[in-house]
Amino acid sequence: MQSTSINVKIPFLLIGVLAFAPAVSLGLTGAGSFASPWLIASVMIASGVLCTVAASLALQASVRVGFVENALVAGALVSSGLFVLLHGVASPGAIFDATDSAKRVFGASGQLAAAVAIPPLAYLLLLTKRRDESNSWRMMSIGMPLVGVALGILLVAQDSLRGLKPETTGVAILVVLAVGVQVAVALHFTQLARRFGDRYSQQMGLALLLNAGVPIFFYFGGPGSGAYWWAHGLCMAGVGFGAVAIWLKAKEATVVSQLVGSIVTTKPMQSLGVDLSPAVISRLREINDPSDPRLAVALRAGEKLADMKDDQKLEAEVLLPIFQTTLESLTGSAAPS
Repeated sequence: MQSTSINVKIPFLLIGVLAFAPAVSLGLTGAGSFASPWLIASVMIASGVLCTVAASLALQASVRVGFVENALVAGALVSSGLFVLLHGVASPGAIFDATDSAKRVFGASGQLAAAVAIPPLAYLLLLTKRRDESNSWRMMSIGMPLVGVALGILLVAQDSLRGLKPETTGVAILVVLAVGVQVAVALHFTQLARRFGDRYSQQMGLALLLNAGVPIFFYFGGPGSGAYWWAHGLCMAGVGFGAVAIWLKAKEATVVSQLVGSIVTTKPMQSLGVDLSPAVISRLREINDPSDPRLAVALRAGEKLADMKDDQKLEAEVLLPIFQTTLESLTGSAAPS
């Protein structure tokens, strides 16, 4: 496992530096500035559509099979994607004239794109300490995009939200909080990748990290600056992990499994410590497909064993052989010793 730790951790840190440092440098020096209302609108609309479509597919699949953490991330990205789309449509001087109203909607939608991701991602961080036995994660992951739609309508319909500006203290706190929460969740997925040797978690962590750097341009350069284009280019690259899979993979099952993560990172699997058994992980990966009915059976078995572990204060090593036997019956062959 040590080599996996090195292979996952170093790229994450390097990409973190690439995501943040050049944006700050470009913003401070003013290099790379190119202000074009139509180009800004096109980038934002394309980003919003790609993010919303990719994350919506991930949300639907994650909720269906019970991938809690991935559902919460997908719900956050759908919510953000909707405001990124509105941000592009309202770009002053492109689709609409550069009126004060359009400028205010344009600015406020950018702030809200960061803010609406906070609740589901913060709830995910809360669940890293305990399992959600109430299934309230479903309400959070599905409900937040609906809240985003309501806020978007409210933003367009009247002036109450249009005063949001990066220069205000409240918005600055929201932006810092949004960046901090995304980085924390990205680190969580990277730690899971290191622990389980799971590439899906690594992709999720990197995508969130790339996305987290976008608000930097609010304070270093502004719209059309080099920092703006750098940050949004990296954000689209992050979204592309899911979007490219959607359009380029032939089988829906393959697309969905790459998009929504891995069974080994769900809470029951973490609680049981399945990373302690290569044989168990090997069997889990055979059924790591949301369209495979054996996946739901394995998740239910894992949940029951995790409950038993918590209720009876048992060690994971005691329950892993039971879980391994269940997986062997599902996959139809004995796990390698």
